[in-house]
Amino acid sequence: VTSGYFTSQKYELAKYSEKRLVRGIAITADPLGSTTITVEYDTDDSGSFTSGGTITSSNQDEILYLTVRAKVFQTKLTLTSASNSSPKIKKVAEFCFYWN
Repeated sequence: VTSGYFTSQKYELAKYSEKRLVRGIAITADPLGSTTITVEYDTDDSGSFTSGGTITSSNQDEILYLTVRAKVFQTKLTLTSASNSSPKIKKVAEFCFYWN
């Protein structure tokens, strides 16, 4: 089993005291095959990541739905594969609402 991870930059969702509602994460990637992607997120520089779900070839085109409020949001993807190959991750999208 081979694995590796990618951590995104920290996205500032709100400049003042109002936290924004993050509703989901989606990825665009080459076909995953046997690769599994574990999605985690950190809010407000807490220093720890929370599980957001797992993406496999069967749900690759779906959104992982969340309900979390944050001023700062960061994503971590851990890819695990039975082989030494890994699909190309083309885009990671976080969906949030800018109103309360």
